[in-house]
Amino acid sequence: MRLRVSRRRMTYAVRFTSSQQIRGGRVGLGMQDDRNTALRKKLLRRLLWKAPLIFLLVFFAVWWQMRAERGIQSSSSAGVNAALFTGSWNGEVSYRSGERYREEFLFQPEGDKLFGTASFLGIRRGLHEGRVDGDQISFFVQFDERSADQTIPNKVYYWGQIAGDQVAMRLQDSRGNPPVDFVLRKAGAAG
Repeated sequence: MRLRVSRRRMTYAVRFTSSQQIRGGRVGLGMQDDRNTALRKKLLRRLLWKAPLIFLLVFFAVWWQMRAERGIQSSSSAGVNAALFTGSWNGEVSYRSGERYREEFLFQPEGDKLFGTASFLGIRRGLHEGRVDGDQISFFVQFDERSADQTIPNKVYYWGQIAGDQVAMRLQDSRGNPPVDFVLRKAGAAG
């Protein structure tokens, strides 16, 4: 309890303090104390939701940076292997129908992506969703098959693995025919 005396009028005011103020050693600072306490509480409430948010943002930034650095390292090693595929390749393909074609491929890898062309039944087509993963590649080509008054879209999927100066390839069409295996050699290479 605190006794306050006003000099102008000899009035006595009694102010009871809370047990928190007594324990904290902050007895009787008056109205200024109440404003500061209210301001501290308000700032603390604001900080309580901001601190976890700031922590999450910092955590996300660190994770993103580590992810980006790992991607740069893996793409640089993929670039070394991708360079092995660069250039023109060709090979003899015996299809299930009994037809044989000398198919030609042009590979232009960029990091882990593969661009270029592949011939299917002697006709060059652009590569779609080409990927380089170490010593392996995968992609597909699209074409439309026309019969009578119908046009049917088809895809031919390719997978390959380089071994020395040749690429062991497998193709599978979207119609469910059995896969066909063949070997590609660098264009101009003896063999």
